[in-house]
Amino acid sequence: MEVGLKIRGIYATALTKFFLEHNLAIVQPSRTIKERFRSYKKIDSPQPIEVKIRDLEDRQGISLQGEPDKVKFVAELIRKQFF
Repeated sequence: MEVGLKIRGIYATALTKFFLEHNLAIVQPSRTIKERFRSYKKIDSPQPIEVKIRDLEDRQGISLQGEPDKVKFVAELIRKQFF
């Protein structure tokens, strides 16, 4: 599935690497993320943002917001790898 992700927060570097390795597009990356991953073709993708990922307020996890089917897909990728 093709998904455009916008990632922010303390987990941005790790999550960006994880999703780029799964061939997902990163939309509107921060300057730091863009520099760190400039060799990947799906960094700074022009596609629309379909899922936003950011820290929880207590920084003890992340939240996913976006289109329900895309959020479900992204959440499943995370669950398969980390849980």
